[in-house]
This record gives sequence, C-alpha cells and structure tokens, in this order.
Amino acid sequence: MTDIGKDTILSVTRAKAAGSVFIVLQGNLDEHLAARLHKVCNELLTRGLRWAYLDLDLVPFVSAAGINHITEIAGGLKERQGGIVIVRPRPKVRVTFDMLTLDGWFHMVEKLEEAEEWASRTAPPPSRPKRHTVKLQKPVAQRSVATDSPTLNPAAVPLPKPRLRPKTGEAQSQ
Repeated sequence: MTDIGKDTILSVTRAKAAGSVFIVLQGNLDEHLAARLHKVCNELLTRGLRWAYLDLDLVPFVSAAGINHITEIAGGLKERQGGIVIVRPRPKVRVTFDMLTLDGWFHMVEKLEEAEEWASRTAPPPSRPKRHTVKLQKPVAQRSVATDSPTLNPAAVPLPKPRLRPKTGEAQSQ
C-alpha cells in the first residue's frame, strides 16, 4: 500500500460558481479527517456555501464514519439547493460509494471542470411536499345517533338457526 502521508485538508479554495468551494483532501477519510472537514463546511455554510467539490485523488480509503460525516454535510447543502460533488475518486473509493448506493447524495466526476459544469446546470432538487392539514368543520345540522337511527323490531329480524353438532361417539342421523 502506498503511504500518502498525514491525513489532512490540503486546501480550501473558491470555485468559479458562486457559493462553491474546491476542497483537496489527503489521506484516509476517516473519523478524524471527516470531522475536520465537517467543521470547515459548517463554517462555510454560514457564509453561503451551496456546493462543495471534494477532490479525493489523494484519498486511498473512506471509512463508514467518513461517509457518515460527508452525508451529513451533503444534507445541509441540499437544504440550500446544493450538494457535494466528488472529484477524481480513486477506484477503491468509487467502489465504496457504489456499494453503498450513495448516488442520491453525491455526483462523481473526473475533472473539476465537469463538477462546476454539472453543478451549474443542475436544477434545484424538488422541494419536499408541504404537509396538508385538514380543517374539520361541524356539519350545518348536527345529527343525534339516538334520534336519527332507525328503530328495529327484534321480532322482524330473522335470526340464524342454531346448528347442533353430534356428540363425540354418536352416529349422525340422516
């Protein structure tokens, strides 16, 4: 296995599109690196971040904790009609994302130009449907169950005939 060096965020630079940054990561995207990335993105969210392009060319491995952090970041960006675009993932990292079927969370491209082009032409995701509330209104004329119900004559209602079963051991008479 190739030793890449310290797990770190190499750079955070503005991308061409407004509200987007290009972040270069190095090392395993584990709990520690992902937590640092989460902190940086949360700070950028307060400044209007909508799109984060994560360059994973120097990331040989992504842990479950790392994926958890970046899906949380993506969720925050989706609320702002943006998201995360994974740029230049290594084959092993791409397989990890594919196996976890994270297509709805991230878009993967091989070049930064493709990422910016994809983000600029992508329409905002459809908003969540609003919850509909039903306002219950009283009917104009209220009915009383006791007075409006038809009265039944028990003698007029035919009852089912009881079916008698023979006792065990007795022969059935026909």
